[in-house]
This record gives sequence, structure tokens and C-alpha cells, in this order.
Amino acid sequence: MAVVDIIKVGDPILKQICEKVDINIEKEYIDNLLKNMQDTVIAANGAGIAAPQIGVAKKAILVKDVNEENKFFEMINPGILWTSFDKQYEYEGCLSVCGEDGNPIHERVARYKRIRVIWEDRDGKKHEELIKNPLQSRIIQHEIDHLNGILFIDRIKLEQKQ
Repeated sequence: MAVVDIIKVGDPILKQICEKVDINIEKEYIDNLLKNMQDTVIAANGAGIAAPQIGVAKKAILVKDVNEENKFFEMINPGILWTSFDKQYEYEGCLSVCGEDGNPIHERVARYKRIRVIWEDRDGKKHEELIKNPLQSRIIQHEIDHLNGILFIDRIKLEQKQ
């Protein structure tokens, strides 16, 4: 497939709520989309990517497996069913939010330490899993936010934005 240009902050697609994917109708399209997303996130050395970041308003994300190098979770129509009460504040960045030098900006963001997430794979099989690793949980939350038109900078404090 191909490495695709990553959409940057200011493009309206990043603020759009994405459409649900119908695997039965869009299988070939989604297979190609996921391959382009993987090529792009690897080339950018990212921890994850969402379809709108490459200009596609569909509910699909790719998330790096924090326990295994060069492995990604493909999540179609993902949703968070449950969140832990406890959060942690850590730095995160985004391939779509860059400084003048072209590198991602990093800021501290509050995210839930654990989440229960549901999604479909590229074959339409449903999955549900409790994500206990706080970093894995953070990456998934960040990418799901993209599907709902939310950027990590929307979650930071005003003084951080300045």
C-alpha cells in the first residue's frame, strides 16, 4: 500500500464525528485503509493512528502493542464500555498536532488507567477486553477521541495551551 500524508490540526475532518464501518459492505476498502494506516504510522514512528488522521472519516484505529515491537491492534468501531475511577497525568503527543518545526507537541493529559474496550476486527469478529496497562489504555483513549472529533489539546488546561 502506501504512506499517506497525515492531516494536521486545523483541518475540519479532525473535528468530525466519524461514521461507523459496515465490515460486510466495506471489507476490501477497510483492508486497504488499515494497510495505509499501518504504513503511515510506522513511517511516522507513532504509537497509533486514527482513520481521520489520513483523511477518512471512518471508525478505525491502529494502536501499537506496547508489549510487542512492530505489532498493532486493528480496532474497527471501537468503544469504551468502562473506565477505572483512577486517572494518571502523563505526556502525550499527536502526529496531527505539530509545532513549527514539524515535530509533535507533547503535553500532560489526564487519562483513565484502565478501560474496558469493545471493537471489531477486519473480519467482523467482535472483541472485548479489559486493558490494564496504563500506557496501552492511554493510546487507545487518544485514538478513540480522534473518532469523536476530539484532539488531545482539547483535554489540556488553558495555561498549557498558552
